[in-house]
Amino acid sequence: MRVDAGRLRQMHDQGLIELDIRPYLPEPELLGLMARAWAWVLPYRFGTHSGWVELGRDLGTWVIAPDCGFYAAQNPGILTYHNTEATGLDAKSLRSAVHAAVTQPRPRPAAWAERMIERDLARASHEALYEQVRTIRAGAPASPARERR
Repeated sequence: MRVDAGRLRQMHDQGLIELDIRPYLPEPELLGLMARAWAWVLPYRFGTHSGWVELGRDLGTWVIAPDCGFYAAQNPGILTYHNTEATGLDAKSLRSAVHAAVTQPRPRPAAWAERMIERDLARASHEALYEQVRTIRAGAPASPARERR
């Protein structure tokens, strides 16, 4: 199901959706607009939305993302819908996700202290993994390609 800008404008004129098309916004304006939104839909089946997922969590805004990739694993508060390369968009699941968002209270914005704890845990995990790999590499016999150098 592909919805073009003309159809979105028509839906807006019928009062079915709120449509706000703008040129590039400076970051403070974009953050203000996004903070006022109850939810936003991430439309892509591929690519990265990690920053948008995290921003939604920070602002206390529902994020509705495709169920492909790892969006839901990144944040358990993500609402998902079916949209894959193989099957395309499942409009029914998108409607269900939007309905779930608009019939629930807004999510609680992430607390700064929680985010700092997450950052520190992620840093410690990366450091431990790096040290493990470094230790394994230091103790591993040299590969034939390395011995020839």
